[in-house]
Amino acid sequence: MRKFVFATMVLSAIMLAACSNDSRTLEGSWLIDSAYGTPVTIADTAFITFEEGMVKVHGCNGCNRFFGPCTVENSTISLKNLATTMMVCPDAPSEAEIMKAFAEAETYSVKESNGIDKLYLYNGDKKEVLSLTYTPETK
Repeated sequence: MRKFVFATMVLSAIMLAACSNDSRTLEGSWLIDSAYGTPVTIADTAFITFEEGMVKVHGCNGCNRFFGPCTVENSTISLKNLATTMMVCPDAPSEAEIMKAFAEAETYSVKESNGIDKLYLYNGDKKEVLSLTYTPETK
């Protein structure tokens, strides 16, 4: 009887976790669509990849590569102190806005629409600073 009760409790916990809205992990690559509500203007594909374990990130801000630590817990996120390369790209005016948004991001949400996962990063005032789209292809 104890085994049955235990198994029932474990299955119930698994089912509740599967129904959670925030069950989507950030792990993987996300294309950067907009910064501060404005579509990004870039020379190269702008993306961020959350590495396994979600303690490090790397990507491209449309011109320069970036990498560094990240902290993701519940719906909070920290992407401060990211290091970047220093190439000059006059045709990528959004890169400064993207890096500023990373530094300001404090919370996030993931929403699914038509089978596509969208990631939204918000600052301390709960204003959207970045919107991104999940993509399994970007490395």
